[in-house]
Amino acid sequence: MAQKKQFRDLDLSNAFLFAAALEDEETCRLVLECILGTPVGKVKVKSERSILFRSDFRLVRLDVFASDEWNVDYNHIIPVSELY
Repeated sequence: MAQKKQFRDLDLSNAFLFAAALEDEETCRLVLECILGTPVGKVKVKSERSILFRSDFRLVRLDVFASDEWNVDYNHIIPVSELY
């Protein structure tokens, strides 16, 4: 069983902290602007959103999903290679 970490020991590679930090719409927008190098409009954020993509109930879980005022969708994920 994995040992629990103290909150102060977490960083953005932790799924809980990643989703909690980017759930704030302004923080999410600023992170997107830094990554993309372009202005991003006001965003609406949903964390850990699941999308059904096949009729046999296959799901994709998005860590943080954002949509801006121009209907552009963004998916923030934690790169698996950095976690393991």
